Amino acid sequence: MGSFADKIEVQFLGESKDAPKTIVRVKSSSWHDNKGVHFRRDMNILRRKSNCDYVIEDCSMIGAEEVIPRIINFHKVEDGVYELIFCNESRDWETGYVDDHDYKLVELNE
Repeated sequence: MGSFADKIEVQFLGESKDAPKTIVRVKSSSWHDNKGVHFRRDMNILRRKSNCDYVIEDCSMIGAEEVIPRIINFHKVEDGVYELIFCNESRDWETGYVDDHDYKLVELNE
């Protein structure tokens, strides 16, 4: 009978094919009505292609009005499918844990 350590499998997030990823579709629309001209930009999470939705968790904790400006290229990308990744991470000097970060949209080649 083997030890407990022999029975567990250790996986690191960077090495696993199940590493956390959030895939989104960015879509813009514009229209007019009797009140004016409107422009809207949506970012929808593609649930079947994603295995993590940390941006939704951030929105529920600090609000969308705080999260959207953290996506550094949200207003610069064209409509399409992207992976939402972390960037500009800052770490706590005592523990080394990430205590702040931004997001970036990286085009996905399908």
